[in-house]
Amino acid sequence: MASSLMSRGFRTFQVFTKNTKIVRTCPLLKNVRCVRLYTNQSSKRFHQASHPTKKAAMIGIFGAAGVAMLSNEKKDIKAEILELIERGKSFNIIGDNRSNRIFESAKDEAKKALRRGKISEEERDILVVIASKLLGEHFLANGYIDKAEECFMEALESYKKLGFDKYDDPSLELILRLTNCFALNGREVEAKESFDMIIDTQLRKIKDSETTCPLSTYQILWATLQLYGRFLILNKDYDEAERLFYIADDVMQKASGEMFSGRQDILTDLAGVKIVKQDLAGAEATFEKAIKIGEKGNSPELCLTYCYMADLATRMGNLDKAEKMCTNGLRLAEKLKDSTCLNKANLYIGKLQEARTNKTKSMTQEDKSD
Repeated sequence: MASSLMSRGFRTFQVFTKNTKIVRTCPLLKNVRCVRLYTNQSSKRFHQASHPTKKAAMIGIFGAAGVAMLSNEKKDIKAEILELIERGKSFNIIGDNRSNRIFESAKDEAKKALRRGKISEEERDILVVIASKLLGEHFLANGYIDKAEECFMEALESYKKLGFDKYDDPSLELILRLTNCFALNGREVEAKESFDMIIDTQLRKIKDSETTCPLSTYQILWATLQLYGRFLILNKDYDEAERLFYIADDVMQKASGEMFSGRQDILTDLAGVKIVKQDLAGAEATFEKAIKIGEKGNSPELCLTYCYMADLATRMGNLDKAEKMCTNGLRLAEKLKDSTCLNKANLYIGKLQEARTNKTKSMTQEDKSD
């Protein structure tokens, strides 16, 4: 089960929002207030942006602002290119590969519009950033890591033209995506150096801030910590991965609150590490926290968490609890019409039935021996 937990999300990262809480694990984050800049809708947009298979949303800190700026214009070439990008996103959601041709077309149209004097260089760069990031996410989700890296590099170059420094949050968000590509391509040294650079940069910003930091600083920090932890699991460095997940969870609580729905994902990662380390009681307690948060927020990811808890309870011999979790997972999967969750729930129901059968056989053999 632990391997399935870790493989489920290494190609994407999440960003979320809100609230204040003192971070325990990382000394640099003590006594720092986090400004509440984003609404719940902004949080939703960030979450969707880093999950290309979910409902369409403009990707990134600056991308969303750019779309807002451009879409306020009267309908012209800029609006047409944005509509083209939206069409590509619609195809992307349903897994239609026509989306990549549409995103490429959007970039070409933006460059042509500049040559014809229809848009400014700044507007061209904004459109290229949006299209390149979406195209990169499409390639990343489909396993074309080299192509994804090229797209993210192009977006990063456009950021530089727009005046962003390497260490600004929008640039770091893109660098994190590039780092993900390094990790997936087995470029371990580059990946580790890049992970460390992003973490050090964001911690320094928080430490040096006299008042408050933008929420994006915290969002990029915990996303990096979580991805780095998953990378370390693939390299079997479980102790360090667990430490990073704890810090990521602390950052998330500080930025978003104890019951923020995003914690469910990081807690599931943390439970997976504990299972690998044979700390089953710790994993159970961590899953309980994740379930509590998921139930409060009606999270669609809750079905998988129920299933993972069912499998763990089965291993621990708590078959009644396992049955309850399987039932909860199955009901939610049916309600959501989620085939992946439904298959997972049925898989763990099968494991539970097998465990009950083996337990009955064992008890029968013991009775005979008596």
